[in-house]
Amino acid sequence: MLTIKHAKHSTEPDTGDASLIQPDDWNDPHTVEGEVENAMPAPMPARTIKGTKSGPADDLTADEINGILAKPTVITSGASHNVAPSEVRVLVSKTVSSPTGIVLPDSATKEGPVLIMDVKGDVATSPITVTFTGGQTAGGQTQVIIANPFSGYWFNPLPPNEFPAGGWYLTVA
Repeated sequence: MLTIKHAKHSTEPDTGDASLIQPDDWNDPHTVEGEVENAMPAPMPARTIKGTKSGPADDLTADEINGILAKPTVITSGASHNVAPSEVRVLVSKTVSSPTGIVLPDSATKEGPVLIMDVKGDVATSPITVTFTGGQTAGGQTQVIIANPFSGYWFNPLPPNEFPAGGWYLTVA
């Protein structure tokens, strides 16, 4: 549940005129209606997030907040991994180096972007190959190969209402 609380409260007494907005009205809980676009896939704990860049907290992007709150999936073995709609970060760090296949779900089912990244540094000899469900692509590519050590991409789902065929666009991590 999303709640909004003002940092300051009015100490002025109400006037008793019900046709006017009263000082105490500002202290009441607020009702928030509608849908939130690009909502975070994980519930946000009740805490204040301070800015980590040069500015205040409102300088943080949704992706940065997701990255702060989401626990990554770390791939340490196996030939392939199917990304779940709720996963936000998939980090590849295999105990024994070998190529890794990552399969993204249909973009219409994905709850926001997902980061796929090499964190061991061995993709020059054991690349990560990302493929897509249902014939979807990322920028027209049927697969994306991550072969530069310590690199990765954010895979962002295209909005299904604007792109009925679905698909993905890439942002360099």
